Order: sequence, then structure tokens, then C-alpha cells
Amino acid sequence: MSTKTRGFTLIELLVVISIIALLVGILLPALGAARRSAQGVACLSNVRQIGVALGVHVTENNGLLPTFDVRNGPVAAKWARDFSESMGVDWEKEEQAILAYRNGTPGPSGFDGWKCPADGDDQPFIYAPNYPNVVAYESLPGVYSWVKRKPMPIDNIKHASSVMAFTEQNAAAEITTWAPFGRSGGVWPFDTDFDGDGINDSSGALLSNLKGKYGGDYPYNNMGPRHGGNKGGFDSSVNITFVDGHGAPMTIRQLAANENDVWGATIEVPPRLLPME
Repeated sequence: MSTKTRGFTLIELLVVISIIALLVGILLPALGAARRSAQGVACLSNVRQIGVALGVHVTENNGLLPTFDVRNGPVAAKWARDFSESMGVDWEKEEQAILAYRNGTPGPSGFDGWKCPADGDDQPFIYAPNYPNVVAYESLPGVYSWVKRKPMPIDNIKHASSVMAFTEQNAAAEITTWAPFGRSGGVWPFDTDFDGDGINDSSGALLSNLKGKYGGDYPYNNMGPRHGGNKGGFDSSVNITFVDGHGAPMTIRQLAANENDVWGATIEVPPRLLPME
């Protein structure tokens, strides 16, 4: 005697498909949030590693903080060259990756520790110093010569656990974030409503300079807010390496308000080296 196998009816099949679609709709946002959280953790690990490299640099250089210096290759980030050595990273390859990104040409991918996984553009280098309050140019001709100065002793910074040393920049086209407060003589205030939300968020002069050099958009004094609920906005966050070496996130809103003097506005910076040597 043969038995008939009963198949799904159309209604049953549609019910199953609806349940699957419902489950996907419920799970996808949770998976997306988990992915963003994991990216934030990986980025925070990067800034903490930069904090370790900063500690090594200060110890090996008699308590002096790092600087930029154009005598050290086509990318003026002397600090990054020095840090790369302490991390065992090939800085020449990283330079090639940065220059290729700037020129829009193919190049090596660069070191994962210099880029945030939340950056969809996969830029080769997104961490940059608090310029010029903490890290300034030791030797640079031209427009920035007025902030040329000797490396600063870390002892000049009285609240090392609250002052920013490095943070996430917007793009590898530029290698600095620009302090809107301070005694350094070089300040770029939050004076332009870049995104039209009614809140001033970046310097008009700075935006004009960066757009003229590289094209594209550079809000928030060239910081790159990749984390938090409104990615890219005033209430989103960047991960920060503080002068004492620890890492933590802060929102652009907190940074614009100079919360806990995060920019180091009260730091007694060394005198500028003028005229140029």
C-alpha cells in the first residue's frame, strides 16, 4: 500500500517566509549594532596601542613629547615614524599607502593599527595628534612656520589623564587635528555650521584651506566621528589617546565644549622658534 507525502500548501509556505522575514528584520539591526560595537572596540585598542608607543617615546627622549618634522620624508609625521619603529611597523610602506590615498592611485594597504575598521573608505592612516597644543612642528617652512617650536616636555601638561594627545582624523589627506583652543598661537575655533544643524562645528578658514589642498569635506577641525548613535554627527564620538597613555571615546559635542580641558588650552607651550632657522 503506497503512502502519499503531503507537501506544504501555498498559505503555509507564505507563513514560513513571513516568519523568516520577520526574524531577519529583528536580528539585522542587532547584528549591525554588534558589528559597530566590535569596530569601536578594535579602534579603542588601536588608540591604546598608540598610548603605549607614546610612553615609549617619552621615556626614550628624556620626557619630551613627539613632533612633526619635514626632514623625515614626504609625510611630515615624524611622531608616526618614531611610533612605527617601536611597534615594529614598516613606516616607508605606510608613507606609500598615505601618498597613494592622497593621489587617488593604487598602493599598499598600510598597517591595520593606523586605521579604524569603522571607516568604510579603508583609509591607510586615520590617527592624528592634538596640533599644535601637544604636538607641533619642529621644522617646517611656509604657512605653518609660526608654530615651529622645540619638542614639549610632558611635565608641562599637568592633567595628563584628561588632555588629548591623539584622536581619529577625518581623512589621511591631512595628518593633524586642529586645536580650537589654547595658548599655542595656532587655534582654529568652531565657527562654521558645516552640516547646517544650527551648531557651529568647524573653522571656516580651516575648511577652506583643506578643501583647497585636497578637495572633499573636513568638518569638526578634521576629526572623524565614526562611532556612536549618529555616525558622523555632532553627537557621535571619536576614540582618543590621552597624554597619560589611556584611551577613551568622547563626542564631538564634548570636544567642541573643551570638556575637562581636553584640548589642553591651559598648557604653557614652549616659545615659538622665530625667525626660522
